[in-house]
Parts: sequence; structure tokens; C-alpha cells
Amino acid sequence: MSSSRRLPAYALIIAINDLNGVGLQAPEPDAIKLSKTLASMGVPYIEMLTGPAATRQAIIQKLADIADNRRIVDDAPIIIYFGGHARRQLLAVPGVVPYPAEFLVPYDTLLSEFRRTSPVPPIPDVTISALLGRIARRKSKHITLLLDCCHAGSGSRDDDVDNAIDLALEVDLDKLIELDKDLWSELPSDIDNPSETNSSSRVAQNNRTSSLRYGGITSHVLIASCREDQLSQEYRTSYGCQALFTTALIEALIECKEDNVIWTVTPIGLFERIKMIMEDMQHRERALRPQHPQCEGYYKDRPIFSTPARPHGSHAIAPVVERGGRIILPVGLLAGIERHSVFDIYDYPQGRLKQVDRLRVHHVLDSEASLVAGHNLDLGPDAYAVMCTPPTALPVEMVVDFPALYNDKSFQASLVNTFGSHGPLGHFISPVRSKGKLSASYMRPDQFELRNVHGGVLRFRGISQVPDALYKAAMFFHHLGQTAPSPLASTNMISVFVVQLAEAYQTDVLREVNALAPRGQPTQIHPTRAYTVPVSDELFGLQILNNGAYNLYVYVFYFDPNDYSITPIYLPATSDIPLPAASGLVIGYGSSGAAPLSFTLANGAHEDKGFIKVYYSTFLSQLGSIQQDGFEEGRKSRPGDSPHHLPHHLPPQLPSVSGSITYPVTVFDPRSRH
Repeated sequence: MSSSRRLPAYALIIAINDLNGVGLQAPEPDAIKLSKTLASMGVPYIEMLTGPAATRQAIIQKLADIADNRRIVDDAPIIIYFGGHARRQLLAVPGVVPYPAEFLVPYDTLLSEFRRTSPVPPIPDVTISALLGRIARRKSKHITLLLDCCHAGSGSRDDDVDNAIDLALEVDLDKLIELDKDLWSELPSDIDNPSETNSSSRVAQNNRTSSLRYGGITSHVLIASCREDQLSQEYRTSYGCQALFTTALIEALIECKEDNVIWTVTPIGLFERIKMIMEDMQHRERALRPQHPQCEGYYKDRPIFSTPARPHGSHAIAPVVERGGRIILPVGLLAGIERHSVFDIYDYPQGRLKQVDRLRVHHVLDSEASLVAGHNLDLGPDAYAVMCTPPTALPVEMVVDFPALYNDKSFQASLVNTFGSHGPLGHFISPVRSKGKLSASYMRPDQFELRNVHGGVLRFRGISQVPDALYKAAMFFHHLGQTAPSPLASTNMISVFVVQLAEAYQTDVLREVNALAPRGQPTQIHPTRAYTVPVSDELFGLQILNNGAYNLYVYVFYFDPNDYSITPIYLPATSDIPLPAASGLVIGYGSSGAAPLSFTLANGAHEDKGFIKVYYSTFLSQLGSIQQDGFEEGRKSRPGDSPHHLPHHLPPQLPSVSGSITYPVTVFDPRSRH
């Protein structure tokens, strides 16, 4: 297990009140309180931009400077907070379908509106995303973004609308492009950054994004004060105005410090605390309207103030809810959980990681599983679960000298430890003489080969690498083969199309935005025959059509048998339904926020096979827990490389519909075919 390193964290706090003492008045006083709270926790480097200092240029420059600031340690935790106005409006960028952009409002934008002088454009989400991408590439990916501002069209946290300034948003697109085009051009692509792509994986994701909320970008986790359709509120006390979200944030941080978990608290753990405190405050302050915070991003189970993440990496499942002697997990049949699945439950009592119980699944639904604890575990918000073994054993043909190695007691102990199981080895590895999904060879001295039924071959040296390779193979084949369709699911419920993409812009200025649009007709792919595509530098998107009568959540993964990676192509960003009945969803372009795809070949290969797997359900599931990095010789799985936790939302009145469809893909080198 890895222990967290307490790297010196950096915090940037931006807060802007309304002008002349009317409207929004809590951000700047709240910012001072937040700064003092972070300092008391031991954050050594805190910078603030408040009031007149928080101009458009100053905010952008300060964010840009983080990437090259020598006072900030590489890979250090970075916390960025914004309190003030935000506005949400369709942004009609030429060549791109208009999307609901979010704009953070700096001081000089408010001032220009108040004085009715030449307007200063607010800062769009695509600009913030580009700056966060720069920080992630040059300094650290351990970024937590805290936004206390409205995502609704009005953008006001002030109930006194008569005293609020005119919030109509008229963006001068030409001026915006001129100001931010250089930053937009920094949005990275796989073509520009081939080193960031696993050479054996044919589906590569880049970091193009047009949204703070989700864009296939792995640079940050967002904790937002409210949903897109809600106001972020403040209220008056005897001490002055206070923002509901930031007040709860400060109380949650103080609680973490008092509970001695400040160095292990994760975004999802902090979010759960904030949510509970906000609910208590709303109960006391009856004038407050409903306001539901959101937590979004890939790395939601990575500690905020230390690094690396929790030791169980991408297969950790959170949040874990304790309810009446039962443990409720936000995963179910769709994620390969079965009734006899076993989970270890971990928590941080007194700030130390501890396995508090091992429990078997008692009841499982499409997107939820319950375990019977038998007693109150008193779990904290940072608790998580890890499945001990995949429910299905991997059939392995063992050839050459591999059987002798497999029967070695010390090797078996290492294998059991890697799988995190105290059960028999046969629960996850099944030796067979023929028709195995995997063939394992041990060719002395110290040379190993794993060959699977889909043509993938791993060759590596070192006995210590074998357990990790077998673990990844077992998880890969378990999730690839799992279907678990509900009775209401049908093979015709969804249709999937692949579409080639091209740059949408024709002018040199606008091309820098890297916008993409479909080129040519989409090609429907089928589960019964492989979609064949020649290797190239072209980018592709997906179109998914919902042919049924139920609103669906959709999750798309790429399964690569070359290295046993399970890579997310698309995961729902929020609890909002992404694919309503009789509608469509585009992935890789437009406003979906997901990255485009590229199909490549490993060096020297003439043909590769893989699988696009589309899961769907009427209930939101934390399906991101199935993803895993590919095997890489000489490297153990890094903790927390790819967790993606989703908000847990199970409306009981809906019918349960879920299933998955697997589409084979063959990438070939046209030069090797006649």
C-alpha cells in the first residue's frame, strides 16, 4: 500500500463582490475566512485576488503563472477557489453547434456594465479549461476547483433583484477570440502529444474540451456550489452576509482537521461533508431555497491536500452509504457485481487507513448493491469499498514451465495478495488444458508471455510482474464478457455510429480553437461483425441513438486486449440524463464534452483488435470503477490513476432498464493488405 506524501499545497482564492454595496456581498469576506482556514491547516502558499484586483487580465495571468511558478512544487496539490458571479448562456462559436457556456465574471466586467463603458468580456469555460490544462501539463494534475457561483442564466446569488445590476450577457465574440485565441490553441490533442498515449492502445483520448464540468480532461476535480439550474445563495447573519456553500466548505474543512483526516480527505469525502452541512443550514435558515452542490471529475477519490491517492486505485468504489445495518454501493449488475461478490470496506478512523470489514453482497440491482454489516460500522464520508475478486474465474492454459511456477506457494501468496482475496486461488484463476481465454508461458530465464484469444500478446521479464498482469487480464475478461441485461432491455434499444471528424474552421484565426465537426456520412457499427478502420491520424466521434421509450444514462469504454486496459470514452458528467428517449448523443465533438477518438497501431503491428462497449441504464451507476490502466512492464498500477465517481441518484419510481452491447473493432495497416 502507498502512503500519502504531504507535499506543500498551493491555493489561489478569487472573490468579487457586487459594486457599491448592493447585490452580492459575501464573496470577499468569505474569501478571507477561507484563507485563514487553509492557513490553519498548514497550506503554506496562499494567494488572493479580490475586488478591484480581480480583473480579467489579472485572473488569467495568475492562473497562467501557476504552471511555471518555481515556488510551487511539481505534483503538489493545487486548490483554486472562485466566489462571485457566473453566467450561463449559449455561445455560438463559428463552426460549432452552440453550447451552454459558463462565464466567470471578473471585476472589470462588472465595472464596465455598471458604468456602461466599453464592455470587458467575462471569462468563458473554454479559457479556464485551457489554463487548467496548462497547469496539469507543466506543474501538477492534483487540482481541485471550487466554484461558489451560479450556473443558472440569471447568474445572481442575490435575492434582491431590484438592487442587482443588469445581468444581461452580450458577448462580443470577435473581441473574445482576439483576447483568448492563444490560450484556446493550447487545448492539447493526441496528435500534438503522442507521448501521453499508450502506444498499444488504439483508442486515444485527447484533452479538447469546451466545458469546465467535463471534457475528457483529467486535470482537475470540480466541486460546484449548485446545479446548473439553481442559484448559489447567500444569507444575512449578525456577522454580515455569508454564502451557503462557502460557509459549509469552511465548516467541512475544520471538521476534517478536527477528525484528523485532513491529509486523506478526498474530493468526494469533502463533498459529502459539504452537502450534509448545507442540508442542516437550509433546515435552520428557512428562507434558503433548495441548492444542491455537485462534484465532478475523474480523480474524485484522490486526497486533496496530499499525494498520491488511496492505495486501491481505480477499482475503489465510493461513496459508501451506511443505512440501517446495510452498506449501499452505487454499483450493481451493470458493473459486474453479483450476489456472491465480496467487498473489503475501508475507512480512516483517527486519520489512519483501516480495513473495517469484509462483506458479501446480499442484494444487487442494475445500479446498486447492498451488503449486510450486521452492526453499525460508523463509516465516515471518506469510506470506500474494493471488490476482493472478480466473480468469474479466468480460464488460463499454462504451458512450458508455467505450471511449476503457478504451484509455488510463495507465488500463489503473491497472486492472492494482488487480487486482494483471502479466498482460494481457484476463485479467480482456473487452470485449463484447452480453450482458455489466456495462455501463460514461462520461458527461463525469467521470460514470460501471456497470449489471449483476441490476439493480444504480452512479453515481459520478472516473476514479480506476473500477478499484476494476471489481475488485469482477469478484470478485463470479466467486464468484457459481462452483460447482465434487464428484462426490459433489447438489442435494438440503442444504435451506435462512427463518424469521421474534421476541423470546422476555415480561417487561420478560428482554426486555433480546434473545433471539430462531422465529415461524411456516419457508419453504423454492429455487435456481430467487426468495424474495420485503417490506421491514420484522423479523429473520429460517436453518435448514439436511443430507439426506446426510456431515458438512459450511457457509459462507453474501449477494451484493449493488447495491454488489458479498459479506457473510458464517455461517462455521464452529472446526474442529468444524457440520452433521453427517442434522442441522440454525440461523443467527441459538439457540446458533449467528451474527447474525440483516434485509431492507431502498435509499432510493427499489421492488425489489432479491440472492443467498444456501450453500457446503458435508467439509473445512474458509478461504472467508472471498472476502468483500469493497461499493463506496463516494470510498473505497478499507480494508485488512483483513473477513478471516476458519479453522483448517486436512484429515483425509485422509474422502471429498471439496463444492458450493454459490445462492438468489435479491427484496426489495420492498409499497406499490409492486397
